Amino acid sequence: MQVARCVAKYALACHSASRWNTAMKMLKASLGDVKTRRLQG
Repeated sequence: MQVARCVAKYALACHSASRWNTAMKMLKASLGDVKTRRLQG
């Protein structure tokens, strides 16, 4: 968990909101892909 905190602090320090948004979009997209695969399977 400490690593996650360090990453969060680093992101806030760098003001990388765009990077955070893209990372969340990729995460949501991957999760959605898994859900659709489960429904199809």
